[in-house]
Amino acid sequence: MMMLRRSTAALARNAAPATRAFSAAANASGEAKFEFSTPFELHRLDQGPAEFAVTNRKEMLEYYELMYTLRRMAMINETEYKARKISGFCHW
Repeated sequence: MMMLRRSTAALARNAAPATRAFSAAANASGEAKFEFSTPFELHRLDQGPAEFAVTNRKEMLEYYELMYTLRRMAMINETEYKARKISGFCHW
């Protein structure tokens, strides 16, 4: 087990930095604009979605809180399912 930890740590140190698929810039009002550099592939559509998104700190924290809550709920459901206390749960 110790060898696995050492090799994993060595891989993490030598890994190339991840490239970002978007860029962001915040303005004075606290809003951030994210521009998506990867083009969308369209199928039977005349035009695609916008190539940017604008958000603010409050909205992003709300999304994070929702994501965290859903993840915790899924983990608890998985535990209960494996313990055979429930027969299934909603998949999203």
